[in-house]
Order: sequence, then structure tokens, then C-alpha cells
Amino acid sequence: IAVPVLALAGVEGLEIRCRDMPLDTQERSKMDWNRLHLSDYDSNLKQESLVVYYPDGENRYLLEQTYTVNTASLDNLYAYLFKRLQVPMGQSPSPISADTELLGVSVRDGVCSLDLSNAFLESCPEDAIAQRNVLLSITNSFTQLTDVDRVEFYCDGQLLRRYGSISLETPWEYAEEAVGPVM
Repeated sequence: IAVPVLALAGVEGLEIRCRDMPLDTQERSKMDWNRLHLSDYDSNLKQESLVVYYPDGENRYLLEQTYTVNTASLDNLYAYLFKRLQVPMGQSPSPISADTELLGVSVRDGVCSLDLSNAFLESCPEDAIAQRNVLLSITNSFTQLTDVDRVEFYCDGQLLRRYGSISLETPWEYAEEAVGPVM
């Protein structure tokens, strides 16, 4: 607002009011070119849409939840996705227990290696379909990142070979058929 108004011929200052009260209650100061701070806020913001996949309440399929994030303000995009997977979405349970810690993450040749604390194994569901949905929630969420094609799972630094009854002999890839609702 200030830039076009101050650019008008004959305008020396601008006072912004809300319901006839100045916004600056400490002093009644007018905005002028000397007090105006111009910056390109978009250069500091990199808005990106990230999809997090959650098992539906009955473990039939995965549901998508899109979050718009300022990725420039994130220290670690992988940690952000991991934390999002620890929070339930509506009626959908969180696929990763709140007790599970992300001990490390690395990406090499498109393979994202997630090192999780032992709580990940301790919170493993008994049902094989629920186990698969936990792994696919994580895998589908992480493989949307440009540098990740597949995900492999570690626990306390050791490569996992099984998660409950599910084999983890090879890294997991995005599974479109797991995303619902399935008709």
C-alpha cells in the first residue's frame, strides 16, 4: 500500500489507521520514504507443497494430506516429513509412534536411508496390512522429494531385514496402488 501512495505527486507521508485509531499507538508517526523498508519477501520464501501419506482409519489404503511449507525456513526437510508422520491426521492414525526418533538420514544414488530408534520396531502393528501401510506411508511421503527414489530402513544403525512379517530385503518404492480411497 505504502509504495503506490507515496509515489503520488504531493504525498509526503502515510498514516495507516484501523477504525480511526492509528496502528502505531506509541507515537503518531507518518510513514515516509525514509522510514519505509522495502524487501522482496518472496526471495526469502520458497513455498512448496508436500504430501504426507497416512493409513486410513481401517488400514485399507493411504490418504494424502498436502501441507504448504516454507522450505527455506526448514533446517531439515527429511526431519519435517518424519515429524509430520508422527502426528495423526483426523481419523487417520499416525504411522510412526511419537516415541520413535529419527537417528539419521542420508540419501545416496536415490536411496534414502532412514535410521530409526528401536521404538519403531516396538510399535510395529500385529497385522501385516497395517505393517505394509506404515512402511508405505513413510516411503510414499519421502519419495516425493526430488533426490529420493527408494527408501530403506535402519534401526539403531542396523539395516532392517523385516518389519513384523514384511520383508525389507530391498529398498521400498512409491506405491501408487496403495493410495485411496480405493473404489
